[in-house]
Amino acid sequence: MNREKSSPILRLLRWFCPAHLLEEIEGDLQQKFERDSKQFGLRKAKRKFIWNVIRYFRPGIIFRYKNQGKTNMFPMILHNIRFGTRHLLRQPLNSGIHIIGLTLGISVCLTIGLLLRYEFTYDDYHRNESQIFRVNASFPAQDFNIYATPILLADEIRRNASGAERVALALPQFTSTVWIGPEKVFKQSQIIIAEPAFIDIFKFEPIVGDLHQALKKPYTALLSESTAAKFFGNDNPVGNSFKFRNEFNITVEGVYKDLPSNTSLPVSAILSYVDNPKYLNNGDTWYFGQSPWVKLQACTYLLLEQGQDLEAFQTQLNRIAEKNINSSTEVDKDVKGQFLLQSLSSIHLEPEFRGPWVRPIQPMWLWFFGGIGLIVLTLACINFLNLSTAQSMTRTREIGVRKVVGARKGQLIGQFLCETIILVFVAWVISVVLVKLFLPFINTLIGKQILFDLWSPQLLITIGASIIIVGLLSGIYPAWVVARIRPALNLKSGQMSTGGSWSRKSLVILQLGVSMVLLVIVVVTTRQVNYIKNLDLGVITKNVIGVEIPDRKRSQTFSSELMRIPGIEVVSLARTQAVNDDHWWNGISANEESQSITACAIQADSHYLDIYGLKLITGTIPQDTYDTTKSKVNRVVVNENLLKALDLGSAEEAIGKRFNWVGETEITGVIADFNTEPLRYALSPTLIVQDTSLYNMACIRLEKGSNVAAASKKIEALWKRTFPNEVFELKFLDDQVDGFYRSEEQLMNIFRIFAGIAIFISCLGIWGLAAFDIMSRTKEISIRKVLGATVSNVIKLLSGQFLRLVLISCLVALPISYFGISRFLDLFAYKVNVGWWFYALPALSLLLLTLLTISILTIRAALTNPANNLRSE
Repeated sequence: MNREKSSPILRLLRWFCPAHLLEEIEGDLQQKFERDSKQFGLRKAKRKFIWNVIRYFRPGIIFRYKNQGKTNMFPMILHNIRFGTRHLLRQPLNSGIHIIGLTLGISVCLTIGLLLRYEFTYDDYHRNESQIFRVNASFPAQDFNIYATPILLADEIRRNASGAERVALALPQFTSTVWIGPEKVFKQSQIIIAEPAFIDIFKFEPIVGDLHQALKKPYTALLSESTAAKFFGNDNPVGNSFKFRNEFNITVEGVYKDLPSNTSLPVSAILSYVDNPKYLNNGDTWYFGQSPWVKLQACTYLLLEQGQDLEAFQTQLNRIAEKNINSSTEVDKDVKGQFLLQSLSSIHLEPEFRGPWVRPIQPMWLWFFGGIGLIVLTLACINFLNLSTAQSMTRTREIGVRKVVGARKGQLIGQFLCETIILVFVAWVISVVLVKLFLPFINTLIGKQILFDLWSPQLLITIGASIIIVGLLSGIYPAWVVARIRPALNLKSGQMSTGGSWSRKSLVILQLGVSMVLLVIVVVTTRQVNYIKNLDLGVITKNVIGVEIPDRKRSQTFSSELMRIPGIEVVSLARTQAVNDDHWWNGISANEESQSITACAIQADSHYLDIYGLKLITGTIPQDTYDTTKSKVNRVVVNENLLKALDLGSAEEAIGKRFNWVGETEITGVIADFNTEPLRYALSPTLIVQDTSLYNMACIRLEKGSNVAAASKKIEALWKRTFPNEVFELKFLDDQVDGFYRSEEQLMNIFRIFAGIAIFISCLGIWGLAAFDIMSRTKEISIRKVLGATVSNVIKLLSGQFLRLVLISCLVALPISYFGISRFLDLFAYKVNVGWWFYALPALSLLLLTLLTISILTIRAALTNPANNLRSE
């Protein structure tokens, strides 16, 4: 077998087999080979020899110290824990810096993880959640998508579609007046009128009453637990009644538990469905013509059968839309619609389909914050790595002695990993306490109700796994570096050369680069939010108040009485204020043959322009000219953007021209462009028409310098005299406009906090590298000072490389920053102009932070007496 001794299979055996077992195993294999050669022949003996070698490739052979490890494993772990704890306690400053960095990283990651779980688990508490769908309406030509569908759709699906186990019609009522008694009148939001099947589709936990049977009775209601307490206090609500919109008497038949906060249907009260148009009218219907199939006002929810093919069901919805909209003679031929299935789990994550109460979130924000959490945790691990590597230089003699007395590399790695895991465990404990304490503040900051159940099995498993993972990620490299120390060299010098200088510098460049990106994003996002908040909307918002009118018959009287109040400059009756997210949107076209576009329709009287300072460029304001039939011509005022959209020429040329909007419509006046929506949307084609049947708001502008509080009290007194059984509420337009951007502000606030933590952790990383570099160059610095170097020379020497690292990191971060802010600004129609200083300011700030961080260490090293460091030489 001499030739076989140098064969590849024997080289494999010598590679994996422990040295103290190799001679015995190789001898046995040789004897076996010789016997097989005599018995089976050389060719077959070689095959059996290869198989016998492969059979030795098993854990019992590969792990050469298995038997010793089994005996000493537990005592060794206890020893490592005791020794690691004593060592960490002996160095409180270094241990504290380690723990602070890890605690901050883990706290940020845990908070963001709780936020992501809250957002991604919307509506997952419902039974059969994967089978629940909402049907949305879409009009591609008008670029219009909405949650609302025709009332007729639910019955059409029941009759002509298969695969739906339950179909429920529901009409959100938004904010309605609820009259409990003379002294208890509320403005109650999140009321819904629904069919009994609504209870079968969604999960409502009953407290009192049969929820399903209750909705089968006309004019009955189910209340949430908190709503029942609000209406009736501690009394039993079942059997009691309240007046809905001060007109319909509703009897309470049951109470259900409050729904979780992360739901797209935060229903406070469910009213039974009654086919009464006045009862069903929620005042918020989208019209695309006079046909009931293009009047969108209801939600249609489905519980599909288990295993139902979604594409097949969508095909059935397409046939319904084709029959009743696209091929119907009752619908204008330029209106083409479709009904689209949307799963319950995706409602909160698809902002193109608006919901009745809860605005869907941009998924990009969630991925953005998830990335921030991972980045901050990674920075904390990198920071820990650099600090641990620098600190290990002080332990060279300890490690050398351990290796001389027989400690193996694996034992040393285990010891240092044990110390790391202890630190990670302590950091996790502190992080859990911090998150528990500060979560209410975070909830207030971002307007959420995130819960933190510490004893959740899912959370405990996550914590346990992350302690191991973070411990390994943070400690494996420093432990490996320490285990490479050569005893003789390090016992002699007391120092070590660990190598890996560029790897440490690369990690610091990564930290600084991430900090640069975060600083740029903070500057740009803050500037953008401030920009859209302060940008001129083209309308007056200061001292403009809106008061809803519950009874349109008394609107003119109320308006006239308002003008008698001192301090009120002008009053206008309208459906909504000029800047609003509740305008009506309709299809318009230059003529019946041309392509339809979507326009904003505002119903208001002739004083509307005066209230908001809208500039009439040319023409006149019509007087009460809206007609719902197509037999007459409607006369309207339009903005310049509508003229461009329909190619109607200049403002002067457009006067007298007609276009198609709910019939033939004539332009009598042209006004300057103004924004009707939040500035995340672009300018829209807009028309203003007078329709007294829709005036449900008095828009009031106070005189400049008037006493707002005094005027508000007088308005309230007049209201109570005019509408004694209604709830008074003032809506200041500037507050409403600020509210449009509140979600962006909330997200920016928490982002700034997390970004600041990430930058602080990066500064700790700089500290670690600076400490490592200065410690390794102590004698060099001393020799330079003996040879005449000044303190400023030494500081310049030590600081120069860090300045280079900052410059490199800034160059690396520039393209990433540009890409990130471009994606962010794409969410807005109006964008801040990003100049060079948006990058220069963060770069300068990062440079100053770096200099400040390393200044303490460099100055202390430069002022050290060289004799103390050269005495041993």
